[in-house]
Amino acid sequence: MVRRVPCFIVGERPKTKRTYFSNDVWNTIKDSLIFDCISILIVSPDGKEILLGKRAVEPYKGEWCFPGGGIDAFELPHEACSREIREELGLDINIERFDWLGFSYMSVFVGNKEGGNETRHDTIWPHKLVLQESEMLDFDKTKFNEEFECLAKFSLVDILNGDFP
Repeated sequence: MVRRVPCFIVGERPKTKRTYFSNDVWNTIKDSLIFDCISILIVSPDGKEILLGKRAVEPYKGEWCFPGGGIDAFELPHEACSREIREELGLDINIERFDWLGFSYMSVFVGNKEGGNETRHDTIWPHKLVLQESEMLDFDKTKFNEEFECLAKFSLVDILNGDFP
């Protein structure tokens, strides 16, 4: 059985888009909010390899990370997983293939942005996606979008032993 994240705003999507705040006011407000995000642990069918992306943009440019991103308004976490995989890897993956790992964690980013500092708190809801070997072959050392320099497969044993780039 696929696990689902239990708590999110649900309901009907608004019929019209409305702007409630100017960009300046919204930027001030959002710096004090906690955002819900997803991360996706992509594993091979045998569980021995994982797929990571090397970030091409800040924050954490040059660091290896899991694909993922923010959960949009009125979007369920597994829907966000499917959207992020489509945006970042170019794959259309059915939402039923994403399995919530059963926990969440807090991520804190402190950095500079134009006109001041930013401190952002994100709640991350990690999910697992098992890609078949034929799906993973296409990603080794390739570039798919502006967010990642490249995507690469890594041996889970090597990572756990500290042999990681």
